[in-house]
Amino acid sequence: MLFRARKEPAFVVLSVAIIALSVFFPLFAGLSKVFPLNIVVIYAPPGLSVFHFIGMTSGTLLPWWCGIALAALFSADFKTGAVKNYLQARGGRMSWALAAATTTLIVSAAFAIFTYAVSDVGFRLAGYDMAPTNPLDAVRWVAQMAVTLSGYVAAATLAITITRSETVGILAAILLVGGAVEHVLLGLCSLALSPSAATELYEHMPIADMSALQDGPLPWGGCMEGVIVFVCASALVALVMRRRKL
Repeated sequence: MLFRARKEPAFVVLSVAIIALSVFFPLFAGLSKVFPLNIVVIYAPPGLSVFHFIGMTSGTLLPWWCGIALAALFSADFKTGAVKNYLQARGGRMSWALAAATTTLIVSAAFAIFTYAVSDVGFRLAGYDMAPTNPLDAVRWVAQMAVTLSGYVAAATLAITITRSETVGILAAILLVGGAVEHVLLGLCSLALSPSAATELYEHMPIADMSALQDGPLPWGGCMEGVIVFVCASALVALVMRRRKL
């Protein structure tokens, strides 16, 4: 599935957009200091970590775009009928589900690594006084960002396998990664129960982890909500692929 990704136009276009947006912020910030543009791109006091810079710039947009790109990639199999190729081999349905889960993890991790590396190098070259980053913190942040994003994408993939619709899949990715679904659930919980119950629920949802990651990595063992969502949604994708006629 990863090898086929380069042939899917929507995935390629969104991937290029992600790369361009990652490079844009530090590049434009550096140019604004070199040339008299009279524009304050990013105001940051000295000593902030690279994670804060990511949170202030590309950290809120790029996970969203990455989720949409993966949803476009997976839904293309149903749109073009390519998914039927998996059914010709024994265990093909499970192979597709496993390939989707593996691709989600790999692409999400690659996105997190790229975002971190470009931001760390770019903003330092742009002249910002940034605090040094512990390599273990970087590894932890990349892993936690990858599993949290993978949970959202797996849920969007479940919507794709159920509906076989590209529109539904991309819309699901937009609403899930953007946090709209969780905000609706929190609002319903607040109305049906109490605001305190909604606050407690928020603390056990992936959206809380995604928000916290804008300021840096969580403790080891954090982001378990994303892991649980990813495992459960991936298992349901495999079940739907196995049971449903395509």
